[in-house]
Amino acid sequence: MFKFEKINLSFSFNGIYFFLGLILLAAYTIYMYRYTLPPVSSSKKTILVLLRAFALIILLFIIFEPVATIAKKIILKPVNLIFIDDSRSIGIKDGTQRSENVKRFVDGLRINDLLNNS
Repeated sequence: MFKFEKINLSFSFNGIYFFLGLILLAAYTIYMYRYTLPPVSSSKKTILVLLRAFALIILLFIIFEPVATIAKKIILKPVNLIFIDDSRSIGIKDGTQRSENVKRFVDGLRINDLLNNS
């Protein structure tokens, strides 16, 4: 969809420690809300567990200093430029026939369909 060639997420620490921390945080959160004072309904308890787990996971994510690397490949079409001198020095009559040579060159480009803008 976005034509990314490479997407990479790396941490400053080993990723195994991150997932181990996720499991420990989830277990800790569930353990903390096992018994609550005052007693709350199971739906409220589930919401509280999810909120605390989400906050702790974000904190753990920040501690592990994530670095996202995104590489996108862009293919550019090559462009060839041809510059033709049209100054006064081309019109000088010194026997080299510069202006005729330039005209033949441009006509050759047109015949070979290399010159699109004329």
